[in-house]
Amino acid sequence: MYKRVYMAPRPVIITDSQDEIDRAADKRIAVIGYEHDAIRLSAGFIITDLSAADQEYIKEVHDLSYRIPKEILETDRTLIRQLDPEKDIYALFHLYQMPGVTDYVEPLFPFLKEKAYEQDYFDNIYRFYDFGMWNVFLKATGALIGRCGLEYKALPGSDDGAEWLELGYLLSPDMWRQGIGYEITEAVLGLAEAKGHSHFFARIAEENVASVALAKKLGFIRKQRIEKSSEDLWVLII
Repeated sequence: MYKRVYMAPRPVIITDSQDEIDRAADKRIAVIGYEHDAIRLSAGFIITDLSAADQEYIKEVHDLSYRIPKEILETDRTLIRQLDPEKDIYALFHLYQMPGVTDYVEPLFPFLKEKAYEQDYFDNIYRFYDFGMWNVFLKATGALIGRCGLEYKALPGSDDGAEWLELGYLLSPDMWRQGIGYEITEAVLGLAEAKGHSHFFARIAEENVASVALAKKLGFIRKQRIEKSSEDLWVLII
């Protein structure tokens, strides 16, 4: 049996034993399955060559396994990073209770259900996709002031086969009319473009005047009213 334990700083186990993998998973210890020869394993992370387990990969497995959020990018005034299901939850509820915040977005679930949802989101979206919804913090204070991100979605009413990313964002009311919405959405779109993405869309209610204006400023074009919806479809192809 092969087994090696790294501290990064919490333990990350590499093993070719399914029993070791199952025990680690039960204890929520980060584990990487090592498949070789005729050994086949079931694990969240698998390697077939030990040289693949370099320092960068072990840190990635460590952070994903222990739900340590990754910083995505900085703008002049904000820091955008993955959500922290443990530390951000109370600030998120405070944000969503502010007047006007949920006028055009879905509210959060009840506390325990929302926390479980965010844990699942971290485990299943951040682990497998390079995009998602992220939290936005004001650099000057460290306060959570909003959310912004991109998610892989099918374009409503179309089966064109293109890979589309849906843009979404929200901001604390005390951050409105300061250009921060444009600052963060432009940065997120720029990150996606740098990674080779070119097809984006947003769903915006006609009466959401601020978001309509922002979409136009970003270069989105209104395409149509979404079927069985009160929202319009806005698209951007770079």
